[in-house]
Amino acid sequence: MSAKELKFDYASSSRAACKGCKVKIQKNELRIGLESLFQGEHTTTAWRHLECFSLGKKYKDIDPKEIEGYYDLKKEDKVKVTEYFEGGGQKKSVVDRLISVITDSEKKKKQDDDNDAYDYDAEQQKKKNQQEKEKKKSTRSRLKRKVSSSSSEEEDDLSDSEDDLDDSETDNPGSDSDYEREKAIQRKDIFKKSKKNKPKGKNKKRSELNMGYTSEQLLKFKENLTFYEKKTAEYLKALLGVNNQPKTGSKDELLLKCADGKTLGQIPLCSECGGGKLRFDIQTGIYKCPGYMDDDVFQHCGKKFTTEQIVRQPWIDDII
Repeated sequence: MSAKELKFDYASSSRAACKGCKVKIQKNELRIGLESLFQGEHTTTAWRHLECFSLGKKYKDIDPKEIEGYYDLKKEDKVKVTEYFEGGGQKKSVVDRLISVITDSEKKKKQDDDNDAYDYDAEQQKKKNQQEKEKKKSTRSRLKRKVSSSSSEEEDDLSDSEDDLDDSETDNPGSDSDYEREKAIQRKDIFKKSKKNKPKGKNKKRSELNMGYTSEQLLKFKENLTFYEKKTAEYLKALLGVNNQPKTGSKDELLLKCADGKTLGQIPLCSECGGGKLRFDIQTGIYKCPGYMDDDVFQHCGKKFTTEQIVRQPWIDDII
């Protein structure tokens, strides 16, 4: 095979899913594409994570430097690509890939929480600077009005008037600043209470992971992935059929559907259109209906549901 069929690139968005593990390729993440002709006319590109691309016999002898986009990669990514090709390009299993994505999601969520921390000192300094700026502006404007109304007065009177203005600004000392400080302390207390009083249970754990599973469900999901990975594609298809779930796709797709079903249960039909089979995104916890074929006419839907809006049915794990 020729290296012309392949190309390296960084994902321009987070919308496209990897053709290997079916997990979304995050924006600016390294990816490798395989170009092919669609219906003999249009060129399409199937994108994968580098770790999800298997060289096999077709591409094992290809020099990665001959692949389009190699010289546009970052230095560390060039090293990563070279080592991957020299090592034979053994792709990660779907289980390993999903676990790494889950770990990255947890790290990102923790970083976001740290960035959202309340900085009391910074807010106070900002308000203090703003107050001083407004005070100077007010003083200048009042001085100008004073000068225009008493243009015949001497310069020393102007200096006295400025002193008088400064004194008037500081009358009733600390009243405004004390009020603002008290309001800031109240906001700080509210922030702390909101952090302590986050809703317990599923909603809390799901928001911490930024995924469609709680921490307990996530552990169970990993176990189910490992368990079903040993099964054949035909077994997985039969299991999905028994549970009235879609049974199309590669073995990796079948594996994900079975592991998710055993973890949470059967996904029901769309309650909006009544015939669409919902698709569940484990990274966001959102269900979406693609629509369904009604005789010879395809009925479009596109309705989205949250995890709380969907009631799953018990999973059948026995094939008769």
